[in-house]
Amino acid sequence: MPVTNARKKGKPLNSPDIDKWKKKGGRVEVLDNGTWRYTDWEGNVVDYVNGYPVFKEPHLRQSVNIGKQKGNHTTDYTNAIRKSELDPPKIDGTTWHHHEDGMTMQEVNSDIHDRFTHRGGVSKTKKVALGRKK
Repeated sequence: MPVTNARKKGKPLNSPDIDKWKKKGGRVEVLDNGTWRYTDWEGNVVDYVNGYPVFKEPHLRQSVNIGKQKGNHTTDYTNAIRKSELDPPKIDGTTWHHHEDGMTMQEVNSDIHDRFTHRGGVSKTKKVALGRKK
């Protein structure tokens, strides 16, 4: 379903600007189930479910449960590397993404992670730590 001005109100926080995205040759649609689907100019697709990006293969290398995220990049990245079962535990050209579940770190292609902007688990973890909702 195309995105109209009325539907833009439900746009996921910090997701790419719709008009700029389309000018670059990308597509944005809202599926019947409320999922926002962004397709970039190279054909890469990332869905936003409940406001958060869902990174999948081929852009996702691994998901690592680190227990409770601290919301601190250095600490959480170090824990993800330590708990990774892959060798090497992280490769060049990827970044660690804080999943919104507060426990999972995902190794994602850096270009895709940066291109498909989003609200991530760090903001949610910090809000929970401060006693705020969502």
